[in-house]
Amino acid sequence: LEAAVARYGAAGARIVLNLTDREIIIAARPAIERVMKQKIDFIIGNIGELFTLFDVHDMALAFARAHETGKNFIITNGSDGAYILRGGQVIHVPGVTLPAHRIVNTVGAGDQFAAGFVAGVATGLDWEEACRQGIDAATAIIQDTGARPRMNKAV
Repeated sequence: LEAAVARYGAAGARIVLNLTDREIIIAARPAIERVMKQKIDFIIGNIGELFTLFDVHDMALAFARAHETGKNFIITNGSDGAYILRGGQVIHVPGVTLPAHRIVNTVGAGDQFAAGFVAGVATGLDWEEACRQGIDAATAIIQDTGARPRMNKAV
């Protein structure tokens, strides 16, 4: 992790750290903390992963700890949407509330959000629009079976 961030950061690449999983965060917390001191453009995760990273159980405290790092965070919170923590500000991008019968499977929602957000930033969207794109991707995936969007639906 640290070697990759150092290598690609030095080469001018934009670096995204995706928190991915609470157990991995616990096991790799020292490495994650060291990497966060390097060139990271933004960190993506869900609210539970942020709580785990900072060992807190309160959103306001987790956001304060995130701001203390000086890094940009994109934090998802289910149907509540996403939060952009950037430059000492918190920007809320509302989510989409679906009726329970429309939610088939939430596996892959975080990955789809991250993919939509990163793709949006890479193509020049501002961060709020990129969050909306990520939310749209996550909303689509939870309404279908499997963790990957179907490219060609069977007829």
